[in-house]
Amino acid sequence: MKTLSRFVAKFTSLIVGVLSCFDRVIFKGYLPLTNGPALEGFVDHVLRIRRKDFMAFAEGQSEALVDSAKRLAQGAGSQRAVTPPGALAKMSERP
Repeated sequence: MKTLSRFVAKFTSLIVGVLSCFDRVIFKGYLPLTNGPALEGFVDHVLRIRRKDFMAFAEGQSEALVDSAKRLAQGAGSQRAVTPPGALAKMSERP
């Protein structure tokens, strides 16, 4: 963190904003979505749900993950910022 602070101090006049957040989410395990039989086995024998219900289940799990991350960030006093699509690419093109 000390290195980041020195960097920000050195280039303050060039910095538009500073983003402070997790840079990745680590999932433990492996779900081979490109391997049909493996995915079917996972849905059938691990999740034990009907295959036709899998997409709704996955969407619900995705929403629960996002909601949990938002609550965690809010509890830590972090501000949530939404970056418009393409904004990071445009920022990297600046001289």
